[in-house]
Amino acid sequence: LPKNSKVNFAKLPLDTVNILYFKKFSDLMGGMHAGSNNIYYAQTLWDATMAESIYKYWKKHKHNKILHLNGRFHTDNRLGTYTQLTLKNKRLNIQNISCFAAEDFKNPDWSQYELLGNYIIITDPEIAKSFQ
Repeated sequence: LPKNSKVNFAKLPLDTVNILYFKKFSDLMGGMHAGSNNIYYAQTLWDATMAESIYKYWKKHKHNKILHLNGRFHTDNRLGTYTQLTLKNKRLNIQNISCFAAEDFKNPDWSQYELLGNYIIITDPEIAKSFQ
């Protein structure tokens, strides 16, 4: 960052005790090991900072719709950034979209995806393979 840059992190304290999110993070990291708590806290700070930025914008522009794009880890299952944003204001109308390539694209088992978000968009994984 340039010398005069200002980084605005989310205000402390953060909610770091979401058990479902911690398990999801731990599973992704291959289990928790020495030093990984700091990585988890950094991940939580990242989510909280995104949520706080969205919330600050919303407070100034309450009649606008906001589209926030991020990797699936941050919002699938209504965890991460999604949870942190609901902690700011439980009355926000948040719609969660999860989009990904699905191996069962031709005959999807929607029941395995329904907890990911309000809207699920699946794509054909063969299309991505054609670009490699």
